[in-house]
Amino acid sequence: MSFKDSVNSLREKIKGHIKPESSKEELEELNGMLASLDDMEEVHNELGVENAKFKDTIVKMVTSQGDDNPPPSDPSGSKPKSMEQFIEDFQKQNK
Repeated sequence: MSFKDSVNSLREKIKGHIKPESSKEELEELNGMLASLDDMEEVHNELGVENAKFKDTIVKMVTSQGDDNPPPSDPSGSKPKSMEQFIEDFQKQNK
């Protein structure tokens, strides 16, 4: 069952409790529940629109920036420089 179907089902159940002999307090409570369902549905729709924007952005990035080549592998692995190497390189550049 989708979100919209669930909300509509709850809405119909709440409306089923509204009767001509219902008290003012009961009607206010039931109308408050209906308003909460409307708010939930609105927030859900806004999130759907926002997620669609993210999806479009991701698809655009993948189609325009990606390629079929696997990332290059470094057979020697990543070796960070030591402080001595940084100092040596700095001295060579500044002589």
